[in-house]
Amino acid sequence: MFYFDLIVMIVGWTWLLSTLVFIRVSAKRIETKILQDGHDLIGWDRNGWGFRFPMYASVLMRGKPAKVSLVEDKLILKYATVFDRVLAYIVTISFVMALALGAVMGLGPEEYRVKTS
Repeated sequence: MFYFDLIVMIVGWTWLLSTLVFIRVSAKRIETKILQDGHDLIGWDRNGWGFRFPMYASVLMRGKPAKVSLVEDKLILKYATVFDRVLAYIVTISFVMALALGAVMGLGPEEYRVKTS
């Protein structure tokens, strides 16, 4: 039980911190370079909830532009660095692991479930 809790904490903090760094460093740098090059950012999420950030991560993981996309894949790939791509992988993998651990905590064996008194 202790090891499971430790894994949950490590995965949770990894996802939290990697997402924060990806948004504040990688996405900001990419968007700044897009604006400096004279292109416009996507209008549907400019001041919104941040739905573009998972799309940026998926573009960086895929490594090639999609045929149809809501974001400018070619520009994102043009301005991304190796650090941005590695961080996109860390964000996505830690998110999937957090979802899986959450499912185990909610639906898994009794000893791993969240106690609700």
